[in-house]
Amino acid sequence: MANKKVFLQDLKDGNVKISLMIMKKLYKDGNKVLYTLSDKSGYINARIAPKLKLEPGQVVEIEGTKDFVIDVSHLNVIENYELEDYLATVKRPIEDIMQDIDEITKECITSPQAVKLNDYFFKDESFLEKFKKGIGGVSMHHNYIGGLAEHTLNVMYLTKVLCDRYDCRRREIAVLSAKLHDIGKIY
Repeated sequence: MANKKVFLQDLKDGNVKISLMIMKKLYKDGNKVLYTLSDKSGYINARIAPKLKLEPGQVVEIEGTKDFVIDVSHLNVIENYELEDYLATVKRPIEDIMQDIDEITKECITSPQAVKLNDYFFKDESFLEKFKKGIGGVSMHHNYIGGLAEHTLNVMYLTKVLCDRYDCRRREIAVLSAKLHDIGKIY
């Protein structure tokens, strides 16, 4: 695995050499294509000549000139890399977030039926690992590793507080719904 040493936040304008992940193909800009590239420290747009077919998720080492965008003069696709170098991650430890989710779950989800539905997902180790690494959104909110768990905790907490404030008769269903509302995002 290649260790990433230079991050976007450290780049100055001028000639640059850096490895970044392709996040999105935006549009054709003259004889080049504009892409959004990222690492864990941020995002930048780059103009790349369409010599290779590039896909979101690929990591590329680029050389070029940086101003507001990077005008790429040379590019190589990188095969071995640490994913965590290229995607932002949640600021809090994921296990702390999961512990807070468990505390709300124990307080609010108590009927045998609701516990069984909750456990179907959250006692499945494969699901749980994907959930902990999932992103909450693509670009608007919680768009980083662990963001799905953080977003779920926030929605569960707000649901619990609102249910308590307004004496909700279906508090358990509301909190369980909040917990499960985005689980499909792991895929």
